[in-house]
Amino acid sequence: MFSLPGLLLLACLLNLAAAIPAPTVITTTTHTTVTSCSCTSKSTSKGHTYTSTLQGTSLCSKSKIQPTCKTTTSTLNKLITTTVSTPTSTSKHTTTTIKSSTSTSTSKPTTTTSSKPTSTSKTSSSFTSASPSATPIKDSGKRGLAYNDPTLTEPFSLSGQNSKVSWAYNWYSYPYTSGQTQSGYNPALSFVPMLWSAAEVLTSVWSSNVAASKANYGTTAVIAFNEPDGCGGGQACMNVSSAVAAYQQWMDPLAGSVSLGAPAVTNGVGTGIGLDYLSTFIKNCTGCHIDFVPIHWYGDASQTSDFETYIGQAYTAGGNRPLWVTEFGTTSGTAQPFLQTVEDWMDGSSMVAKYAWFMDEAGNLINSNSSGLSPLGVVYNSG
Repeated sequence: MFSLPGLLLLACLLNLAAAIPAPTVITTTTHTTVTSCSCTSKSTSKGHTYTSTLQGTSLCSKSKIQPTCKTTTSTLNKLITTTVSTPTSTSKHTTTTIKSSTSTSTSKPTTTTSSKPTSTSKTSSSFTSASPSATPIKDSGKRGLAYNDPTLTEPFSLSGQNSKVSWAYNWYSYPYTSGQTQSGYNPALSFVPMLWSAAEVLTSVWSSNVAASKANYGTTAVIAFNEPDGCGGGQACMNVSSAVAAYQQWMDPLAGSVSLGAPAVTNGVGTGIGLDYLSTFIKNCTGCHIDFVPIHWYGDASQTSDFETYIGQAYTAGGNRPLWVTEFGTTSGTAQPFLQTVEDWMDGSSMVAKYAWFMDEAGNLINSNSSGLSPLGVVYNSG
């Protein structure tokens, strides 16, 4: 049997327990959707088929190839526990109301205090770019960026990164293509104009764009035609005689004001393509001023030795001129070990002056939601 004082104490405790609401658990769900697009171009010459993968809708559209797009949605659920402080008096109780909607949940006590995290963080990748205080800083490394979106050059070559990226190009003669917002290009990177082909829409703005790039974007070199030895999507498709005539008309007049790069050829093997095309071009471009030789290479990630052998062959075919590897990448296998091996090798090679991985875009050197560098991008930027 309880005594009267005991019963009174028990009643008080029960009333106090009833006055303290139970913690409320709220679930918030965040959906992130990322769309990536690519297309494949193929060209055939002398029985050899050359295949290259173009990343991003901009390059596919420029090449007049319908891209294939893949949308990935990730879901993040967070549990938030809302606790309510103990009332100072049992004479008044406050009701806590929970309002929920499809995307958010809120807890609003009228007079009580709810717990809150002291800070929140959102991490899209463990390899995001430098801190907000980082600023663009010029570097002298061999590495460059092949890009379509100029804003994706911003995470590279920043203070505190020890970056080895120093230049960039976009297969055009100015940092921004027609219709792009004229902002976002990283000022620490020297821009390298390219005369993609001898099409009138490109040659008509060539001289003025090069002059503007020299004045505003640190241009010291220009590159001639993009894969003239191929006739697939994204390739200039120029026979040697046409390429020689166009080089003499549009490139040679710039000699002495900027360094001039020969046409950038594929690593296709056969008569009239790849290094055979390059050798024939140099032989026929009599009197042409050629300072360096751009080349492309694509292959399996296991072919590091083949890559290095090809560099030596290209150096010989180019008349022992410095090489710019303006596109290279893997068609199969794991890219990161390959990149780490060949970038170290090229950094130490006297044959290679510059190189650019294909390419600077989301899902490649940039993480999938474009918020910073991917793990591969970190390796390329400063590894």
